[in-house]
Amino acid sequence: MTRGLSALVCTRRAPGRAAGFTLLEILVVVLIIGIVLTLATLALRDDVDKRLETEARRLAALLTLASQETVLQGEEMAVAFAPQGYRFQVREEDKWVDSDDPILRKRQLPEDLSLFIEVEGDAPAAGGKDKDAEEPRVYLLSSGEMTPFTLTLKDRNSTKTYQLRADFGGEFSFGP
Repeated sequence: MTRGLSALVCTRRAPGRAAGFTLLEILVVVLIIGIVLTLATLALRDDVDKRLETEARRLAALLTLASQETVLQGEEMAVAFAPQGYRFQVREEDKWVDSDDPILRKRQLPEDLSLFIEVEGDAPAAGGKDKDAEEPRVYLLSSGEMTPFTLTLKDRNSTKTYQLRADFGGEFSFGP
């Protein structure tokens, strides 16, 4: 008896009504898919302003760490800048060599970011046309002092920029 009843329930349709989905059901599904895709796009979107700020703050944190190391070790350090990155250097036998510290290693910026630096009022560098010129350096002294500079990070795919400024005492300021 239950077999007959279940077969009757499964096969019964309203008279005159075709099998399928109603327009309202299809619209609800399309709306749900649209909302999910919008949320996924927003979550995965690469916010240029946030990336520029993150890179500037990362550099400031590394400079602070390196400055503290120079005070503790009693040795000077420098940071050499290029358009696509920077590297920390130590002084050995009258020349600057790259640091072997795993934290203060050579850093590359993402491909769509570049940097320009102005050290102590000099013309902007690191990204200029003269490739044979020495890379600009920010010096970190064992007294805790630092070469003042203004560094501008730029997104190559837009006009957005972000600046990191440092004074002689190693204090940083940030801004677009």
